[in-house]
Amino acid sequence: MRVLLAVAVPVTSSSSSRACLVMEARWSAPRWSLDYSRYVLNTGAGILGIAVQVSIFGFLYLVSAPSRGRSRALLFAAVVALNGYALVLLGLATLGVPWQVSNVLLGVSVATLYATRGVRAGTLRARGSLLRWLRRALPAVAIIGLLLGIQVLAVVLLPELSIDGQLYHGPVLAQLVDTGTVWGWQTPNQYMYYTDLTMLGGVNLATFAGAAVFDNGVQLPHLLLLVLALNVLLARRFDRAWVRIAFAALLVSAPVIWLQPRILYVDVAYGAAVATLIVLIVTSRRIAGLEMVVAGVSAAAILATKPTGILTSALLAVVWIIVASWRRRGDGLPLARAIYPLLLVAAIPMSLGLGFYVRNLVSSGNPVYPVQASLGPIQLRGIVDLSVFASGDRGSGLFDPGRLISYAGSLGTGMVNGV
Repeated sequence: MRVLLAVAVPVTSSSSSRACLVMEARWSAPRWSLDYSRYVLNTGAGILGIAVQVSIFGFLYLVSAPSRGRSRALLFAAVVALNGYALVLLGLATLGVPWQVSNVLLGVSVATLYATRGVRAGTLRARGSLLRWLRRALPAVAIIGLLLGIQVLAVVLLPELSIDGQLYHGPVLAQLVDTGTVWGWQTPNQYMYYTDLTMLGGVNLATFAGAAVFDNGVQLPHLLLLVLALNVLLARRFDRAWVRIAFAALLVSAPVIWLQPRILYVDVAYGAAVATLIVLIVTSRRIAGLEMVVAGVSAAAILATKPTGILTSALLAVVWIIVASWRRRGDGLPLARAIYPLLLVAAIPMSLGLGFYVRNLVSSGNPVYPVQASLGPIQLRGIVDLSVFASGDRGSGLFDPGRLISYAGSLGTGMVNGV
């Protein structure tokens, strides 16, 4: 892991409660275990995991493109192959199943799926039309290749120098690779207890090369996901794929986004999940099973990426269920049949997304540790107050009515003033 070890320093000021001292000592690289067999196992598991993700992406795209269009099929396949896959790893890791074993189980499942006659015949039929479409969409593919190629070069050539990457994201990734689960970590600092789905989803990139080469690029797939979400949104305005992708590339090249994918932060991953769920709410007219799965996975990804996603995930999930229920009612479904599947399909990935919170509850008695917060009369003790993560005077209550009103007011101000 090409990051520096960091140790949190207790301070009295809440505004500087995340201050730290960085020790000039390298995290072990390129091997995360003294046992060479573990190193070989991790490399093989990383290669298998990437193959599993690519297979999931290819299968979902091929089976959904004929009915939903290529833009939406690309987005849906990317969400499930990226965030859905990571959520399954998290759920199994919470039960004590190492990600290496999970990759083997998922690999067997995917191979069995592709071996069935119906799936194999369907993917073969769709593959020909995919190749013809790729030839027509070559300019859009070239733009995406250039976009990601620049970021890959930065990942490979430049060292990790971000404070949060050194403080907890990098050590979290190293512990996930080494222990295989969310339990039994060596924690140089308490900030490592943040929920961190992005790092768990990045274990394959961190290990498949057999050395610390792509470990800092765990957000690169999420940059692609953000581009695909913008592509779906822009499809309502532009017919040509290369025009949509060019506009999306222009948007993600803004410095606040462009500088992040090559460092061990999670904000691009968080923003991509938020953008995907908003795009689904705005653009989905036909609400079937796949739309429900993608929305539930996106909401769960928001929840599991960072603790500040608890409120955002809840609000967007509620909006999704209301809007989707209304549209399903418009298709003639009774109210119960319109709502019940939405709740059920959302509950499954959201439950998987609670893995880090469950670990923290068992380990410290506070599911959002190291964040200090309140839940009515219950005080959840930590080392950094929840109010630090919120603008304005919102306090540290997770579900205080005043906090919700203030949050809604800030959203309204941003919408009115364009901020």
